[in-house]
Amino acid sequence: FGVMEAQLGAAPAVAAEYLQLARRLEGMPSGEFAAATQRLRELIQQLEAPDAIALEVARKFAQDSRLVVRSSANCEDVEGLAGAGLYDSVMNVAPADVASAIRTVWSSLWTRRAALSRQEAGIPHEQAHLAVLIQEMVFPDFSFVLHTVNPINHRVQEVYAEIVVGLGETLASAASRGTPYRLVCDKNSGTATTLAFANFSQTLQPNPGAGLRRQTVDYSRVDLSRDASARQRLGRRLAAIGRFVEEALQRPQDIEGVVAGDSIWLVQARPQPGLPPGEEL
Repeated sequence: FGVMEAQLGAAPAVAAEYLQLARRLEGMPSGEFAAATQRLRELIQQLEAPDAIALEVARKFAQDSRLVVRSSANCEDVEGLAGAGLYDSVMNVAPADVASAIRTVWSSLWTRRAALSRQEAGIPHEQAHLAVLIQEMVFPDFSFVLHTVNPINHRVQEVYAEIVVGLGETLASAASRGTPYRLVCDKNSGTATTLAFANFSQTLQPNPGAGLRRQTVDYSRVDLSRDASARQRLGRRLAAIGRFVEEALQRPQDIEGVVAGDSIWLVQARPQPGLPPGEEL
């Protein structure tokens, strides 16, 4: 979490203005607040990512690799603030472009939405820090979120899944109107019950070069829409994954992952929010 702060320390003039603005945000009128958060993002864009990061990325990944530069804040997914989608992640990044993507992720600490969410949750801005995770990108057929306790009825034996075609930003960002596939999967039998079929008109897919593109979805070609056995097969696998992760971490989990061909990749897991106090396995 200290890399951005270290880079600020190497730029005293930027650091002085940054700290002054951050400390003044509490109680600012809305117009000034928006201008201040915009200026904080501009200041962060003036920072340089450490050369050591670029060198390590070049050592670790091939030049033609595609990467995801992900946010990980100490003020998201905490009690009272779920925070999904509050901070930016940059997808389909070439290793040579990692430094720019890092600055984009850093600066998302100060989007107006993120700053207001922290204030409403009572989290002091000076205690907000943002780390960056750099991962090799998986090109998914589907992306999903799992809750290992059904959030609707709090049944601990049910995994609740939301699934979309393509990249998970469709779920996380809430920028597109539509419904994901919704499945309830029994942890013991693996039986999947379909609650809803996806109807997002477009999906996000990686561009061949860089960045993302929107693509219209033809659900008549998507097995999860036309084949009940495909939903059962995926449901059984998601139920087993949810049960395994929950048992390994010893509490209900909110899990993100993707399906690529026959493989399932887990991106992250965190304690499941919104459950009644004392909810146990």
